[in-house]
Amino acid sequence: MPNAKTVIYRVKDFDLTRTLTSGQTFGWTRVSGSRSVFSGEIRGMAVTCREPREGFFRCRIFKGSGVGSSAATAPPITTDTDTAVIAHYFDLERDYSALASKLIVLDATLAPVIASGRGLRLLRQDPWETLISFIISAHNNVPRICKSVLALKASFGVPLVPGAKAYAFPSAQVLGEAAEEELIRAGLGFRVRYVKAASAVVVKGEVDLSSLNDLSTEEARSALMSIPGVGRKVADCVLLYAYGRTEVFPVDVWVKRAVETLYFDGQERPVGYIIQFAADRWGPYAGFVQLYLFDYFRRTGGNR
Repeated sequence: MPNAKTVIYRVKDFDLTRTLTSGQTFGWTRVSGSRSVFSGEIRGMAVTCREPREGFFRCRIFKGSGVGSSAATAPPITTDTDTAVIAHYFDLERDYSALASKLIVLDATLAPVIASGRGLRLLRQDPWETLISFIISAHNNVPRICKSVLALKASFGVPLVPGAKAYAFPSAQVLGEAAEEELIRAGLGFRVRYVKAASAVVVKGEVDLSSLNDLSTEEARSALMSIPGVGRKVADCVLLYAYGRTEVFPVDVWVKRAVETLYFDGQERPVGYIIQFAADRWGPYAGFVQLYLFDYFRRTGGNR
């Protein structure tokens, strides 16, 4: 393949498989015949990553058309080299061992949850893909969301590398112009109207995803929630998983159940109450706690 190169990082506390299957991203696939090698897209590059071995994390980058949704909507990073782009996406510069220790000191109740999720990392994804992915997530489950996202890429995405089955996530303009029947075939169902509406809002510039990084969290949330089909949970997922606003705490069924089980003896609490509880208890680390809680309770059902 043209313009291919390998980048290698020394890492610790990084479980690639756990991270890519944790419900924060839906566009990665296992390479055929392997359970530890994944392929996906990062900022318009086709990327193949291998589960870290002996402290080294290897990614193979393939540059073809260089056209993807990422180029237009992703927040800027300090150094736009390929190595820095991959490190930024996987949050490789953060010391997660120190973070885990800090969280356990802050809240000892989290100790078994964090121990179970060792190796998880918070991704910094493309805002447009993240927005559409979580619009699709309404009344859905992770396998079906993955299937729909991959179908959108294969059906409407620009090939990232000539001759390879690697596609960019389709732009707002492309999805806006797509026939509803084709989107339904991709598994979107009733969510088609919201995907079309979000596409129109972004194409018209009514919400500029590339500028949300310059806004406060409240302002950015309000802008996202002005998009049809985007409520508080979807907006917070975009803020956390694309913009790295780690103070936000998206609440879905699993996270709600987790907080109620661990802190309220299983008694139900309103979503708004749980959001405020998370802000008061974990502050700027609430988003990391959400990632650990979702992963733990989805995998275990809360059975400790």
